[in-house]
Amino acid sequence: PILVYVLVLLAILMAGSRGGLLGMGGVAVGVLLLYGGVLLRKGERVYGLASIGMGLAIALVISCTLFVLFWPANRESAEQTFGSVENRSIVYRCTSWLIRDHFFIGVTPGNFTIRFPYYLTGPEAEQYGWLEAPEEKVLEHAHSEYLEIWSDLGVVGLILWLATLIGFFRFLWWGLRSFEQPFSRWLILGIAVGVLGALFQNLISVSLRWVASAWIFWTFIGAGTGWVVGKFRPKTDRPKPLPFWLIPMAFVLAMILFLPNTKRWAADWHFVRGRDLLQHGSPKAEEELQRTIELNPRFPQSYYLLAGHYYTNSRFEDAIENYKKVQQLRGNVVVLTENLATSYFKLSTTLEQEADREEALLTAIELYEGSLERHPTFPRLYDYLSRAYHRIGLERLSVEHRRKAIELYEKWFQWEFKYGRARYALDLAKNYYLEGDYESAFWQVRNAKRWGENPDSLEVMKRALFNADPSLSAKWDREEVKAIESAKTTTPN
Repeated sequence: PILVYVLVLLAILMAGSRGGLLGMGGVAVGVLLLYGGVLLRKGERVYGLASIGMGLAIALVISCTLFVLFWPANRESAEQTFGSVENRSIVYRCTSWLIRDHFFIGVTPGNFTIRFPYYLTGPEAEQYGWLEAPEEKVLEHAHSEYLEIWSDLGVVGLILWLATLIGFFRFLWWGLRSFEQPFSRWLILGIAVGVLGALFQNLISVSLRWVASAWIFWTFIGAGTGWVVGKFRPKTDRPKPLPFWLIPMAFVLAMILFLPNTKRWAADWHFVRGRDLLQHGSPKAEEELQRTIELNPRFPQSYYLLAGHYYTNSRFEDAIENYKKVQQLRGNVVVLTENLATSYFKLSTTLEQEADREEALLTAIELYEGSLERHPTFPRLYDYLSRAYHRIGLERLSVEHRRKAIELYEKWFQWEFKYGRARYALDLAKNYYLEGDYESAFWQVRNAKRWGENPDSLEVMKRALFNADPSLSAKWDREEVKAIESAKTTTPN
């Protein structure tokens, strides 16, 4: 068993699974505590106490580590090492507010995703990233099984859950000290520490109800209970009445937790499949995402991905309809409003009637201006407003907003943000081009290429630049040669 544990631990270390490490810590605690208890029963007091002491020490180390990681003063340094600490701290804080308002009976299973967004607002939403990524503005779980059970079922459900777990471990402990066969004892010990490891991992994760590991967890619960019940001898060592309330309570609790979420899990499954198909350009992606919405009409991610799919395929009216649905569910986050406005802008280029084109453009301008009031430092809003004003014939406003966009794009690059910088560089190049500053536009196109922008988009901009200033074509070739030579000198033999 020790060799197996070490091998699994090494595999988890290589995989970089921090939740797995936490679970392995729980396994170690379980083994040491249970084995220490067995040694004490055998009269080996010193070894038994030493084993229990080591188990408690590991539990203390885990507790202190989690406390230090999620303590506000340490989040910034912890974020650099553990990545998701900051976001999970925000989720835990907002979930605690939800629990405060639904303390005793919770929001009922399946409603966490609906209620949670009303608590993740303001600075927390901006820090979490929801303002810049509306497709992520849904949280499927609380990143802690215990917090989610508390939010779903209230403190009453949490107490029942913990009582069931305590009863299960008491029952396994009875079997561990009652059976004489080594196989039965090792089996019970393995099941107990496996369940305990899962419980430790789920301090910062949710995998006991809606992912594959849930099947393992509940199979262990059932197997452990069934094995002990099946090994009872008649009458002479009949057990305490513990298993007879433990089994029905576990079953009822599992049904309470599972059944209300079946549609949600089915919707999640179709969404993940649809998202993967969309990434591979499959025509079946739309069908899967539509199925997600049928199962869960309040699934903003599906509406958002469908809207993007329709936009890419020039189905702008369908895109607008789905963006509006996300807007109803999640509010006017900046990128969502930008995409909705841009859909109206693109729609105006496809309409035949002048009045319809003007109406679509004015709607786009209104949306852009509304976002700009809330986010006055967002360069793309100025950029798109400039284009819309140009399209509708308001040249003075177009130039004014274009120059402001250039200023903000340059500031954005000084902050060294990485998200979207290739696209932003190309947008900045277009603005320099419209201002007649072909040299600056040239270097921004070079930046966009270096940062991985779509080659087709680059070609359009390059042709426009070379037509405006033919000397830039030769300059581009020289820069390409320099880039190749630089790559050769920096590449190790």
